Amino acid sequence: MKITINNTNLDYLPGTSLLEISKNFENLFQSKIVGAWVDGHEKSLNYRLTNNCSIRFIELQSTIGMRIYARSLLFVLQIALNNLGITNTLNVRGHLKNSFYCTLSLNNETSVSELIPQIKEEMQIIINENHIIEYHNIEKKAAYELFKSSNSNNIHFLELIQPLKQEYISYYKCMNNINYFFSPLVPYTKYLKVFDVVPYRQGVLIRFPSLENVSTLPEYIDSPGLATIYAEAEEWAEYLNCDNLADLNNKILNNEFLEIMQIAEALQEKKIAQIADIIATKKPIKKLILIAGPSSSGKTTFANRLRIQLIVNGIKPETISVDDYFVPRELTPRLDSGEFDFENINTIDLKLFNNHLKKLLNGEKVEIPSFEFETGSRKYTGKTLQLSPNQPLIIEGIHCLNDKLTSDIDLDKKFKIYVSAITGISFNEYNRIPTTDSRILRRMVRDYRYRGHTPSDTLKMWPRVRDGEEKNIFPYQESADIMFNTSLIYELPILKKYAEPLLYKIKTSEPEYTEACRLLNLLQHINIVDNANVPTNSLLREFIGN
Repeated sequence: MKITINNTNLDYLPGTSLLEISKNFENLFQSKIVGAWVDGHEKSLNYRLTNNCSIRFIELQSTIGMRIYARSLLFVLQIALNNLGITNTLNVRGHLKNSFYCTLSLNNETSVSELIPQIKEEMQIIINENHIIEYHNIEKKAAYELFKSSNSNNIHFLELIQPLKQEYISYYKCMNNINYFFSPLVPYTKYLKVFDVVPYRQGVLIRFPSLENVSTLPEYIDSPGLATIYAEAEEWAEYLNCDNLADLNNKILNNEFLEIMQIAEALQEKKIAQIADIIATKKPIKKLILIAGPSSSGKTTFANRLRIQLIVNGIKPETISVDDYFVPRELTPRLDSGEFDFENINTIDLKLFNNHLKKLLNGEKVEIPSFEFETGSRKYTGKTLQLSPNQPLIIEGIHCLNDKLTSDIDLDKKFKIYVSAITGISFNEYNRIPTTDSRILRRMVRDYRYRGHTPSDTLKMWPRVRDGEEKNIFPYQESADIMFNTSLIYELPILKKYAEPLLYKIKTSEPEYTEACRLLNLLQHINIVDNANVPTNSLLREFIGN
């Protein structure tokens, strides 16, 4: 075979594994190679090549690499539970900082915390014994029969693979345990030396390293607010009998999707109304309502809907845009690469912004600037704003939970809201749909329809966006007075209609092709639904339009 690696053509015999090839390239990476892209598709290192192809290796110290590591730990956890006789109980509920939150359904009076030492010890034995994690690819019909006859907890996976058009299904096997995983696993259990199992809420946290240091576990910092949002999303999904993609697809096939949509929207509207009620009961009235959240979390639509609910409560808030207070383009901070760092809080004229806030809260009239992004300059067009004594300001933006943005305003005058799209629905019991996947699909659709960006543009800028979120948003999320989940349980079938054609536009020669393949792999398991019944005030409309 002709194998292209780093623009170099090499000869290998058919049947050679990626693991064998990777050994010749280990010295080119700072951390261990844990997987590879083969012609843009993620593959396990135990995958054996049969044709000419192009390879790019995936190292552990990368976002994709750490996903492979964390996912592999879940398989080892499954094996440990089976070895201990604790079967058909695991459910991966959510992704917290460097951890998966999992619940265990136990049929006896034994508590989860009592079992943790045994589970951890069994996982350590499996890792130390260095068992191979085999990669298999078989015909779909054979895969269906295999999983049907096994004791694996994969009933929802069986429902998902039936309608797939692809002829072959891949799965993983280790110590006679089989399972399907959405993306690759490490080739041997010895790769997973750094981990921990700790009690958390009604379940356990499976902890894994951070990208900053892959050889040790970081200090754990709890995120109780975020965990509560995950729990709430889970409760909503269970209430709707729709906590995985198989359930969602069945709702579509059984003509129950419209009701799911209506209930999901009603639940969200009720929650927004409750937040407005909480704000209305604060005496004296909170003068600044600050809304922050990561990209494509629906901040703008949430702010508009919250404003309507506050008006229902007899409060008539005004809004101002942080974007209008950007510094002139020539004063914008830059990254080490020389590119503009638009995620930096110092892109905002903090002195002017705080000066205007103080005047507004004192009842003074202020002329509000307008920022022209085309020219990178600020202009004044005569637009003025003046607040009455009980009239608050709604401000939304990525820095709104950072007190540096509103440093001249007393804390007791602020009400902080964190919004994010926490996906309540999972692929199956072992495969969570990352929250970032829902957001990137939202952003891709919106950017293409309204901002003139190609799908490749969106995927290309996404790592920089994520880096900005890690620095400027996530460190402050737990300071929020309240958190709100903007995800809608029905949105993936709607987004698929728009996102799938865009992803197919990305050419194999583009660097973003690998990420497009991964997202297409997710979307192929989801049935499409028309957007006609999506309410015009839905958060989803911020991305799909109308």
